[in-house]
Amino acid sequence: MDLLLSFEKKPPGKKSCFRIEGDPPSYINTCPISIKQGSYNQSMTTGSRRELEFHDSVLHSVTWVGQTCLIALRPAYVYEVNVESGEFRACMKQDAVFEFDGGRIEGILGDLPDPILEGSIGVELDVIEHCIPVPFDRRGTVTLKLFLWPDYREINVSAQSVSVRLEGEALPEPMPPN
Repeated sequence: MDLLLSFEKKPPGKKSCFRIEGDPPSYINTCPISIKQGSYNQSMTTGSRRELEFHDSVLHSVTWVGQTCLIALRPAYVYEVNVESGEFRACMKQDAVFEFDGGRIEGILGDLPDPILEGSIGVELDVIEHCIPVPFDRRGTVTLKLFLWPDYREINVSAQSVSVRLEGEALPEPMPPN
């Protein structure tokens, strides 16, 4: 059985964390650590990766295809991040689609589109706030929590799995100040 332990350093104001990748024995699930289960691009240990930031991304639409809930962020804020240092290299706007299998939504959507003030996604014991790596594919108990502008209304999505992908062209954006 292979386990991969990694430390994800975030810039000031963002939450850094340890991650355990793989299929851990059941006793590890009882420890007060964050376990990330599902598929993750473990081959990316050098270079850069992309992360989607919830804040200032725009919740554009929520649609259903059978039991699948599709949530579109148009645009989403995406950062290219240096894998070794955790530093941001570039900022861009790009469309993103969240696909929830067996999804259920709670909250008042109102008239969309609306900017997202903050958000998090949880899979089993792991909760990721602010930014998620993309692509992002997880199975297990999934929860997405979004707070929308201007009234800070809360939207919660629960499902058995989630897949997040970027679509279309990435348009460069100026890097935000530190």
